[in-house]
Formats: sequence, C-alpha cells, structure tokens
Amino acid sequence: MQKIPKIKHLQRKMNLITFLINAIGAMATFFYLHIIDPPPLAQKTISTVDSFYVIAFIITLTLTFASGTFLGNHLKKRMNQWYFAIRSGKKEPADFPDSVRRDVLNYPLYSAGITAIMWGISGIIFALLNLSYRILFGIVGVGGLISTVISYLAGELIWRPIIPFFFPDSDLSSVHAFRLPIFGRLLIAFLFIGIMPPALLVNLSWHRAQLLLTAPNPATVLGNLRLLQNFILAFNLIASVGLAMLITRSITDPLNTLRRAMGHVKKNNFNTQVSVVTNDELGYLGEHFNEMTAGLRQGEMLRNILNIYVSPEVAQEALEHGTKLGGELIECTVLFSDIRGFTSLSETLPPDELMSLLNRYMSMMVDVIVGKGGMVNKFGGDSLLAVFGTPLNPIEAHAEKAIESAEAMFDALAAFNRDQVSLQASSIHIGIGIATGAVVVGNIGGRERIEYTVIGDTVNLASRLEEKTKEVEGNLLISEETYRQASRSLTLQAKRLPEISVKGKRESVVVYAINL
Repeated sequence: MQKIPKIKHLQRKMNLITFLINAIGAMATFFYLHIIDPPPLAQKTISTVDSFYVIAFIITLTLTFASGTFLGNHLKKRMNQWYFAIRSGKKEPADFPDSVRRDVLNYPLYSAGITAIMWGISGIIFALLNLSYRILFGIVGVGGLISTVISYLAGELIWRPIIPFFFPDSDLSSVHAFRLPIFGRLLIAFLFIGIMPPALLVNLSWHRAQLLLTAPNPATVLGNLRLLQNFILAFNLIASVGLAMLITRSITDPLNTLRRAMGHVKKNNFNTQVSVVTNDELGYLGEHFNEMTAGLRQGEMLRNILNIYVSPEVAQEALEHGTKLGGELIECTVLFSDIRGFTSLSETLPPDELMSLLNRYMSMMVDVIVGKGGMVNKFGGDSLLAVFGTPLNPIEAHAEKAIESAEAMFDALAAFNRDQVSLQASSIHIGIGIATGAVVVGNIGGRERIEYTVIGDTVNLASRLEEKTKEVEGNLLISEETYRQASRSLTLQAKRLPEISVKGKRESVVVYAINL
C-alpha cells in the first residue's frame, strides 16, 4: 500500500522552496535595479547604494512574505480539515466535496498567485517611492514574473504526492480546475529562455550604445555594458537550468511511472495502477491506463470464471475463434466415469456434506485427467465425461493416455477413500468405461446458449461400458479398438470378456476388463 504523505510536511516544504525562490529573485532584482539597469553616468557599486532602499527592501520582503504566509494558511485551512478527517476515519474519501478537491488541484496555482500579488504590491511600493516605471518593470516584469513561474512549477512537483489521497479513484478530470497543458509548460520555457533574456539584453545594450555617444566617461558605460551582459547571461543560465529541470521532471516523472506500470502489465500483473497526479495530457493518459487495467482485470476474471465453467481449452478456443456453430468428424478416445450407489449415498448425507464430498472428489479426478492430457468435457452430477485427442487437446496416443488416466484415477480414489476413513465418512467406488472411435466434436446449441461437446456412437459406447462395470468383474471396461491401440505401447493386464450386448447397438461388442 502506498504511503500517505503528510500534508503539513508538503506545505512547509512548498513554503520553504517558495521563500528561497523569492529571496533569490528579490536579490537578483535588487542587484539589477541598483547596479545593472541605472544609467552608468558614474561608477556605482553595491556599497554606494542608499541604505534607505536596503532597509525598505528588507522590510518589504519581510512584510510580503508574512502576508503571503497568512493568505496561504487561510487558503489551506479547509483542505487540511478534510485531510485530517479522512486520516482519523471520521470521513471517507468519497465524501470529499468537489470544491475541496478543486482547491487541492489549484493549490500550487494559489500559492504562486500569492507570490505574484506580493511581487506586484512590492513593485507598486518601490515605484511610488522612486516615481519610476523602471522600478515597477524591474520588480514585477523581471523578478516577480520569473519567481512566480518557478514557484508554481516547483510547488506543483512538491504537491503531487498528496493528489492521490484526495483522488483515490484517479478521477482528476472530473473536477474543473486550472490545467497547464504540456504545450503551455514548453511555451513558458521558450518564452523565459529564448525570448525574455535576448529582449532585455537588446534593450539595455541599445540604451548603453546611445549613452556612449554623449557620456563623458565611455569606459564606465562599456564596463557597465559588460556587467549587464554577464548578469543577464548568468541569470539566464540559472533560470534556464531551473526551468529545464522542473519542466522535464513534470513530464518525465509520470511517463516513467507509466512505463514501469506497463512493464508490470506486460508480465500479466493486471492489478497494476498508476497514481494520477496531474490533470494535463499525462494525467489523462494515466486515467485511461487505469481504466484499461481495470478492463483487463475484468477480462481476466471473466476468463477465469469461463475456465471454471468450461475447460480452459474450450474457453481459449471460444476467445480466439469465436462461437461458430458446427462440428467435425474425428477419432479420439472417450472416458466416462460414474460413482456407484450415489443415489443411496445422497439419501444419507446432508446437502452441504454431499456437495463437499462431490467437489473434493471431482477436483481430484479433474487434476488427474488434465495431468494426463485429457479434457473434461462435462459433469453429470456424480459422473464425468473426458476426451483425449480432440482438436482442442491433440494427443497422438490418446487411447494409451486415457487408460493411464483411468489407472491414475483409481490411485487417487484410493487416497481419497483413506481420507474418508480418517474422517469417519463413507468411501465411494467408481466405474470407468473407455471407448475409441469416431466422434463429432464442435459447438452445438443456439444463438443464446451453446456448448462444446462430443457426440456419436463412441461416446454412447463409453457410457454403456461404464454401466456394464456393475455387472461384470472389473471396474474398468475398454472397447476392442481402445485395447488394440493402447496395447501397442502398454502391457495391459486385461481380460477379454465374452461378447456382450450393449444398449443401443444391434451387434454384440468385444470388451476388455481391467480390475484396478
């Protein structure tokens, strides 16, 4: 189970990152406005900056941060209440109102919006103190804009782990909230890396070039030009790396999560789900991936249920080739098994005990038959019909495998009866008839209900031979054709019986008895 992150820890982390980004942006803006941007009519350094502006800068930074923290705490109050209500068990995730979930998705935007407001207020204050639009542009257009954008991108990455807590069903698209698409992220990176620094450099360089024509000290102008070029180059490098890292991670993290999840699905682990943490194209992809795996789980469940109600071979055939009605004539071996005296047994046992006995017995017999390459085609209460050598379970020596399966069934029955004795329960006895010959196999039924079955004289003969085990010596009777084919590779301790009459056949048949 995924560990639930602590919401206050993430909020403190966002506050710290936002403060650091804004502090760096404020210092860069301060340096730009007092060292880079002013006309270099005289050499000016940080040491010559009026202490009034330094004090005003510190006071403004402190007040804006405090105001931003106050607004942020007010913003997250209701969200935190719901978070702790869920954690304490007082509420269920399904109880989340959409307004709270919208606040969760918009929280990085709200936090960045507070940053933008604080920068705007600071820009207005300093612009009024200096009566200069240049100050307003430097604070709002340079430091404020970049700090706001980076704060949003960093905060959005930090905030992602809490999203699945508020959206356990990964249904982010169901809530109308701010959505920054991948194109928007890339456009932001392009504007701040490819457009803004060159435009700023061109504007300031042109201004310095004009000053060179009239300045009494051209060397100072050239020095200032070189300084601003280095400043813009360094600032652009830092901002570019930061933006590239943030935007790359915002895209590659969900893709890597999805790639790992697809690897699990490739290994048939359909319980795999991805945590959807964004409402952009990648979040949409994650939501539909989860829907896909849910469909695969349902399909696997239906396949497993189908394998329980029909044999896996029949289920696979239906899934791969459909359920077309019809059949074909083939040669195979049919095994029919029945519990002797089952009617009397059923009258002495309660229904639940009777079903338990039947289920344990049938489970054991099915395992034996499947282990020998057979396919259980149908159950008939206490009887079962298995086939060897059909198109769904082709076996060249199908007669041999059927006899080996019968021998293994009697061995399994002996173990079953030992368990019954230890439980002071009734033992059971079975008879088995095996016949080899032509049968028709295929789908029979109608459009609403079909069954893959085998029909023909060979099937009837196997059933009749099983009935005859009650009348002759031997609990396993096999047809002459089964004996002929199986004796090619097996040494059979079989006794040929006098020709017997079988219900449904005009002529007597040759039968071999094996007592196991």
